[in-house]
Amino acid sequence: MLIGLFLFLTACLSPAGFDPFVFENSWWELQEYPACFNFHETGSFLVYENYITNEGPWYFEEPNAYYIQDEQLEVFYKEECWEIRGYKNLNLTACECVILPRE
Repeated sequence: MLIGLFLFLTACLSPAGFDPFVFENSWWELQEYPACFNFHETGSFLVYENYITNEGPWYFEEPNAYYIQDEQLEVFYKEECWEIRGYKNLNLTACECVILPRE
């Protein structure tokens, strides 16, 4: 009973469907731009266009906010993709990255 109550309360605190453990350490492709990104476990925000660059450190705040340099963005799960709000005042969609070369 106590575990069920805990799960219910934590589910109410976070945006529906958002799980940072699924979002982080994966490559996601912006649908609006030909670029992929990764909130890497090393604390580096990685971006792939024609090559991978490190755009600097990031950190996470509950329930779904990420901070990169002076930018804040919120991430929401949306039909096997992610809706990203706030980055440079844009609303973006990111899905599994398909432009990154596979090894």
